[in-house]
Parts: sequence; structure tokens; C-alpha cells
Amino acid sequence: MSSKHEVGAELRAELQRRGCALEAAEARALAVLLIDLIADGLLAPEPAGLESPSAYNMGDSNYTQEDKS
Repeated sequence: MSSKHEVGAELRAELQRRGCALEAAEARALAVLLIDLIADGLLAPEPAGLESPSAYNMGDSNYTQEDKS
């Protein structure tokens, strides 16, 4: 009997033990449903959660170039 290790098997087993895991068919159905909701514009991130230019460091640089003469 071959013993092939499945990627994520331990995580899946633990999630199933806790009652939190989806089977492959359930995960695919959920993904299709979410894609449809996004495509229909019924599901979108909150605008406050999107990064804006102010989220980046736009201040003065502390970099000073050394003279290598």
C-alpha cells in the first residue's frame, strides 16, 4: 500500500475535527457563488478598507548619497 502525503492533509483533518472544513465540492460551490455575487456587484469591499495614497509613506526621504570620490 502506498502512503502518499496530501498537501494540507493535517490542516484539513484538524478543521474537520473542529467542524470547520469544507469538502472540495462545497468549496467550489462557495467560490462560484462568491464570484457571481462580485460580478453582479452585490459583494464588494468597504471603501474604507481600500488602500489610499495616504496609506503610503509620502514624507521626505532620509537617504543621503555618499560621495565616493
